[in-house]
Amino acid sequence: MFAALIGKLAGASGLSWLRFLPWALLAWGASIAGTGAWGWHQGAKITAAHYEAEKDKAAAVSAAAFAKSIEHAAGITQNILSIARDYVSELNLTRQRRVQIVEKVRADAKANVAASCVVPAATAGLRRQQVDESTAIAADDSAVRR
Repeated sequence: MFAALIGKLAGASGLSWLRFLPWALLAWGASIAGTGAWGWHQGAKITAAHYEAEKDKAAAVSAAAFAKSIEHAAGITQNILSIARDYVSELNLTRQRRVQIVEKVRADAKANVAASCVVPAATAGLRRQQVDESTAIAADDSAVRR
């Protein structure tokens, strides 16, 4: 029916190419559709590339932040270890001094065996210094515990 109508129009107007018009329109539509599909495909590729670039950039930022946090944690660990080393060193020195003071007091007490044991002034000074240091440490410790 449609072909008969196109045939009559082509014959009436003297345009013999009019019968190829539906095929030409079909070919034109197919080319437009193909171009649109190709354009959509290219747009999808560009969008995917942009997404991948953003994802890579975010991963790089995340990796840099992670590296910085590891660096910061390592610095904190190093500080803690340094403080602990100093603390252990001080503890060892205090233990050594305590042993020396106790030995000195015992030696002085054995040397002055009498009813009234008189400790030499140097030994009494060492003992007083030890008591003062212990009092200061206890005060610092109580301030930390608050």
